[in-house]
Amino acid sequence: NNGANQRWRAERQSDGTWELIPQHATGQRADVNGRGGAGTRVQLYIDNNSPAQRWRFVAQSDGSWTLAPTYNTGLLLTDNGQGVQTTVTTGAGASTRWKLNQK
Repeated sequence: NNGANQRWRAERQSDGTWELIPQHATGQRADVNGRGGAGTRVQLYIDNNSPAQRWRFVAQSDGSWTLAPTYNTGLLLTDNGQGVQTTVTTGAGASTRWKLNQK
């Protein structure tokens, strides 16, 4: 429905990484819960500048992007098909590729 709860802003940090900011809660960030490993849930959490809230974008040949948390670039942001629950995983494939639209 293109609501604010479905829109994000990527904000570049001085170290070249990115923070993902939900537009319905701009004081929060996409955060890997407890800086965990594969299967760990990504949550919204208050902005605290931690590595669990910093991401690297990697361009893919099909025009999509993968997003890796900076504390463990072997993990990728994944849509696990369970609605709003997003996790990090070590796998590659369609569920780890994201399309970005500039607004």
